[in-house]
Amino acid sequence: MYLDVHAAKALSDGNAIVIHGCPGLRLKAVASAKNWVYRCKSPVDGRKRQIKFGTWPIPVSLMYP
Repeated sequence: MYLDVHAAKALSDGNAIVIHGCPGLRLKAVASAKNWVYRCKSPVDGRKRQIKFGTWPIPVSLMYP
């Protein structure tokens, strides 16, 4: 499943969209932004981890250097 832009824009604080076909990848909304988050299990200690690696949408300054 691809990311539905309309659903992403309407995403409310505290909710997330799971990207099917990409296990662990989700778009999570917080009060000030929407962040890409990857959830996984640590191979070292077995604990669940959440890694934030960017915002949505990409800032225009990063798209056009």
